Amino acid sequence: MTRFTLALLAVAALSTLSFLSYGEEPLFYSGALVRSRAADGTTETVREVRVTAKKYHYEPAEIVVAQGEKVRLLVTSADVRHGLKISDFNVSDSNIVRGKDTVLEFVADKPGTHTIKCSHLCGFGHLGMSGKLLVKKL
Repeated sequence: MTRFTLALLAVAALSTLSFLSYGEEPLFYSGALVRSRAADGTTETVREVRVTAKKYHYEPAEIVVAQGEKVRLLVTSADVRHGLKISDFNVSDSNIVRGKDTVLEFVADKPGTHTIKCSHLCGFGHLGMSGKLLVKKL
């Protein structure tokens, strides 16, 4: 093979690697796709993401989901009482405590970057406590 052909094959291989996925989802999405039973008894697929609130940030600081996915955030605190609010999706809970998962569900139907804020006064750094929700178009 010529050097040009080898270089072309290398570029093609690297391009292919950059689009690898795990199952049906790209590697860059947060959390995991899980199957759960809906209230009507049917099975649904939900993107489940564990979030920890700490003075004065969220882990992960950035959550990435696909547009149209149902999202379930399992939120707990590592220290004091916190809150979590995503205004663009009418998601809010101000009673996130240590040792207990607070479940927040919504459909990520608006693409773009959305702000996550703490909705409970948790200390001096409260106003700066934020994160990002990135909703990617498919």
